[in-house]
Amino acid sequence: MSNYLAIGTVTAALELILQAPVAAAVPGAHVTNDRPAGGAFKPKLGLNLYCYAVVPNPAWRGSDLPTRRSDGSLEQVPQTGVDLFYLMTGYGDDVTLEPQRAIGAVVATLHTQATITKPVIDTVIAQASLNNNPIHAELKNSDLGAQVELVRLCPIEMSTEELSKLWSVFESPYSLSVAYRAGVVLLNAPGAVTPAPPVLSRDIETLASAAPQIDRVVSAAGFSNPITSGSKILVLGSGLAAGTPLVRLASGDATPDGATDRQVSVTLAGNLSAGPQPLQVVSQLYLGDPPLPHPGAVSNLVQFVLHPTITALGHGNSTPAGGGLINITVNVTLDVSVGVAQSLLLLLRQPATGRVQFMFQSPTRNAPTTTPAFSIQVRPGTYSAEVQVDGAASQFVNPLQVTLA
Repeated sequence: MSNYLAIGTVTAALELILQAPVAAAVPGAHVTNDRPAGGAFKPKLGLNLYCYAVVPNPAWRGSDLPTRRSDGSLEQVPQTGVDLFYLMTGYGDDVTLEPQRAIGAVVATLHTQATITKPVIDTVIAQASLNNNPIHAELKNSDLGAQVELVRLCPIEMSTEELSKLWSVFESPYSLSVAYRAGVVLLNAPGAVTPAPPVLSRDIETLASAAPQIDRVVSAAGFSNPITSGSKILVLGSGLAAGTPLVRLASGDATPDGATDRQVSVTLAGNLSAGPQPLQVVSQLYLGDPPLPHPGAVSNLVQFVLHPTITALGHGNSTPAGGGLINITVNVTLDVSVGVAQSLLLLLRQPATGRVQFMFQSPTRNAPTTTPAFSIQVRPGTYSAEVQVDGAASQFVNPLQVTLA
């Protein structure tokens, strides 16, 4: 999943991918993302790309349902998949074929590089985070790179009538254009092509390998045990040991501790965030002489819930609030980080019965944190503390209690 900046990040990534080939085809050209509307639009020499439609992706529509339990509480963070439609228009001197050269560079580049890769997204975010002269600084908090699905680009064939209707909306004279679809973008909340080396010898090897299938993900400590940071998990399914399996997580690919056809075990690193986490199994094949790794079949995408653990709990001095209440700040230390857009709750329970006495929402965060602080108003007393991140409840070795007075 990715936040609301994902759509803008895809546009900025397309600018980054297309700038070099368009400038090579038309010296001095630039890639812009203005709206081609009326006389106020003054196109620069080169290419203008404009996202003119955002539509639901049919394959992902309703894929996360249900998101709530029967009592209305949140079961998982809702997500939606959308496809983005781009109009790419060439501008310049028609006599020297500058628009046609720009469009030719676009078609050739996007045919060769038909996906927006994670390194490209990382470059966009790095440029947005520069202290001096940032590019698209508004995108510095984008997390599109954490999305498991790659954003793929596909050309769209548009008839003359469809193009005419589209340009009539812009109230602008028509210029040579092509349309592309980019998807899927999951919302929560070029350089020169290196030629292939010459073929020195030919060796054909045939392997029978079906795509792995994941049924569920559980804790190795017990099927009913929660999954926490650093714990070992079991990926259960079929065809999981084909080739050399890798477990693909939001933080990157992990090497399993062991693998059979029905089960893959892997120890989670400590760089995952709390809450729902995507997971896939990739069958890596070693082919050639000498054998080199090649990507094979990829399993279906599943999710598991990573529960945070409270490692320390403290509070500051209290002040009277009237009505038998006090104002106090409770400081919580977790073993995993909580993202900026994630829901974070502090629950204070009655130690004897476990009944929730107070519930507090965390204030807005500007960066991921492992040490959230809650400024609350409560009755003095002793409570068992718990936090919930996107509905994932915290775990602890011994019940953590805090006495507020």
